[in-house]
Amino acid sequence: YGILSNADFPYPSVTLSAGWDSNLFGSQDDRISAGFLQLEPAVAAVLSSSQLDVTLDASGRFARFADQPHAKENAYRLAGFARREVSSLSSIEGGVDFEQLVERRESSEFPGGRVAPSIFLRTRLYATFRYQTGKFGGLATVDYTTFNYRDTDALSADGSVVGRIDQ
Repeated sequence: YGILSNADFPYPSVTLSAGWDSNLFGSQDDRISAGFLQLEPAVAAVLSSSQLDVTLDASGRFARFADQPHAKENAYRLAGFARREVSSLSSIEGGVDFEQLVERRESSEFPGGRVAPSIFLRTRLYATFRYQTGKFGGLATVDYTTFNYRDTDALSADGSVVGRIDQ
């Protein structure tokens, strides 16, 4: 298989941004505006040899809103991908992807209250085999993805937690 000789890593990056959200909880009747700071760190590593390429990736997105602790958003991603040339005609590739994502919920159906952002986990495993010869080729792929939604806080008009929404 050879030794991974062309190791190009790591590739770090950090982004800091500020902004304003005019309807933080997505409510038609009780709009809350707030300023926010968002931090997005990331790092990627690429390892290569004559027959094998490997990529590793980690990133995050963390947002904090002024005077609204229940609106915070913590999202992250961990991923890995590999590709191996089996021959000049075929290759195998595959990877894994794990993410915690944040999705805002519309709160209009909760009079006098709000719904905090919903957190869900996504896991993906995949593999692909390719074969090409002349005008003809073949492809076989397996892809498995799961979603796991976490419970979400129901909030009163003053922002205190009044219950949990089971998802």
